[in-house]
Amino acid sequence: MGAMMLLAVSVDRARPQDDDQARAFVASVVEALNGKSAERRRALLHPKSLPCAIIGPDSFYTWMVTRQFKDPVPADYKWKITPVPPDQPLMFADKFDYPVRPTHILQLDFELAPHRGKTMLLHLVRDAHRWYEMTPCPRPETIAAARAARQAEARRAERVKALVAAMPAELNRQVLELVKVTRRLDATKHYQAASGEDLTTAVEVLELLAPDDR
Repeated sequence: MGAMMLLAVSVDRARPQDDDQARAFVASVVEALNGKSAERRRALLHPKSLPCAIIGPDSFYTWMVTRQFKDPVPADYKWKITPVPPDQPLMFADKFDYPVRPTHILQLDFELAPHRGKTMLLHLVRDAHRWYEMTPCPRPETIAAARAARQAEARRAERVKALVAAMPAELNRQVLELVKVTRRLDATKHYQAASGEDLTTAVEVLELLAPDDR
């Protein structure tokens, strides 16, 4: 991927100033993601979405955006905005209520490491010649499921920490040697075979053991 940001905007009958507004809005989204700020993300929301975006230690919105903050977006990301057809079913409509219908989807594509990329999709609303992000309101059962998932993630994280702490010195050395020669996949498979753990656990162990080498 080149160092220059690649721009691809697909907005119905977009005028030059619309392109400039879209570019500036996407830059604001990326800045909020890289700043790991739920408040800055919330400031980009459509006013009708604000009641769905309560910030707090146990809020669904905070949990959701915190997960999106995990991987920083590099400067050479690609993006595009595409319209949402008015008759297109909305994503996860059985789990969320939409205070305003999204008019567009923002797609961010970026590389995290060689052979490892990420795509992020965000709902947008184009309203009164302005761009906004839109977040839907989770239904009670969705909030309950997310809370259970957070609790399971916490238990899993504690187990991964224990596995790293108890890893035999020789296995630790072998895994880190593979990571050093950019063979992270081989390191993951080696740990998985030696430990008997599943692939997901092996990946999480490697992320904790060598987070700066991804």
